[in-house]
Amino acid sequence: YSYGLFGKVRGAIRNLNMTGAQITMNVNTQETNDSRSLSAGLLCGSLLHDFDAKIYGAIYGCHVQGKIEGWMKNEQNDYRSSYVGGVVGYCDKPASIYKCQADVTMNLTDVYYIGGVVGYSTAVTTLPDSWLNLENDDACVSYIFDCVANVNITATITNAPANHCGGICGASYHNILACAATGTISSVPASGKSAYIGGLAGTNGYNIMGCVSMVRLQGGTKVGGLIGDNSNKITDKIKGHVLNCVYSSHIDSPNAEAVHGLVGTHAENANKPVNC
Repeated sequence: YSYGLFGKVRGAIRNLNMTGAQITMNVNTQETNDSRSLSAGLLCGSLLHDFDAKIYGAIYGCHVQGKIEGWMKNEQNDYRSSYVGGVVGYCDKPASIYKCQADVTMNLTDVYYIGGVVGYSTAVTTLPDSWLNLENDDACVSYIFDCVANVNITATITNAPANHCGGICGASYHNILACAATGTISSVPASGKSAYIGGLAGTNGYNIMGCVSMVRLQGGTKVGGLIGDNSNKITDKIKGHVLNCVYSSHIDSPNAEAVHGLVGTHAENANKPVNC
């Protein structure tokens, strides 16, 4: 299931503006007896690549404004393949998003990954020698660069085990560079559920640099002004960094397991934030 002005994109979208867009999605795979993924974004549901054709997805200079609402039920009780973002729901490697703005309101139930720009961005698995002295230079370097999100996100958990909500990206394994997020994120988990919320990313697995969050955070179980849960590690050799970022807003999460102005929880072997 892919929702958006474009369902799936393999290629580039440039300088497109949308206002007053609305997506309403109520997906019940218990009724259709399948376990397909859900991806939704005001511009496109999924931004993909085609290595054989040397087509790498890209979105540049676009502005979207609108609302996304709905819920997800999954036949296999596996909600991890549900992605919703203001611009793109699911962003594959090495697709990238540059100089975009999202002004978006979301009201979602049992969606696993939710972000102001991107719901979920997939992992970069190889990088050039000049970066990490790896044995190959078959690079798949992906970026969310110079993007702005103004968000009003309400994410409820009833059946799903968890959700990941961020002002820029719900869960990111891309480079997030020079981005800014404002607004409010509220995540309301049922008893025994987990909600990872961050002003920039609910969960981060790579680089976040030179970014600003002014997002008010409410609820959640693992909550950080920048990142809810930070592993910033894709493999033992490929580790990311959180550098030169700023958080300036308010956190109202009295029942959270972990709360911090920068990072809610931080993996023991991950790089610590620097100059934040």
